[in-house]
Amino acid sequence: MWEEFFYLPIGRAELSQQKYPKNVHHLILKGINGRPLFIEDQDYKRFLSLLNKHLKAFDSRIYAFQLMTNHAHLLIVSDHIKELADALVFSYESYYRQKYHLRGHLFTEPVAYQKSVLNWQADTLLYIINNPLLANMVSSWEKYQYSSYRFYTKAGSPLQCFINVDCYLVNRCFDNIQALRSAANKKLEYDLRLKELR
Repeated sequence: MWEEFFYLPIGRAELSQQKYPKNVHHLILKGINGRPLFIEDQDYKRFLSLLNKHLKAFDSRIYAFQLMTNHAHLLIVSDHIKELADALVFSYESYYRQKYHLRGHLFTEPVAYQKSVLNWQADTLLYIINNPLLANMVSSWEKYQYSSYRFYTKAGSPLQCFINVDCYLVNRCFDNIQALRSAANKKLEYDLRLKELR
């Protein structure tokens, strides 16, 4: 059934038979009891800087991210996802605890789902960039500031000074930004229908 709604764009389907990273993980971080992870603009930027630091330390890369108010979605290529997640949680919690006088923990236990199939990786990337639209926070991808979406465009992102995003997955699966937007729209329509059924 899902094949009706998402597939690699025509002209790129043959790429699914070639070699590509299998150690790709959808890492989800949530605040305990819905606690906001980010309160000020500086918090988003500090999180991305710390993430970039730990990506380098664990020889890892990131394909996509979306920082929502009380949770974050990260699509990471890594052989050390647990260690990376633990280091990120520890360092950002330390920053947050000192700034906001937090007692106890900020995050629930990090959850990581391995996405070893190329279609799943692309599908997860689309879900991640669609998150603010699914939550009715914005009307288009470029309007949400704390997202990797702008990294895939010619204009680039103002967040490039805080984090490096690997555009390999987008470049491999989509011929251009219009193809990415078309697939994201199709995915969004499907997910909105699922949301209505719940």
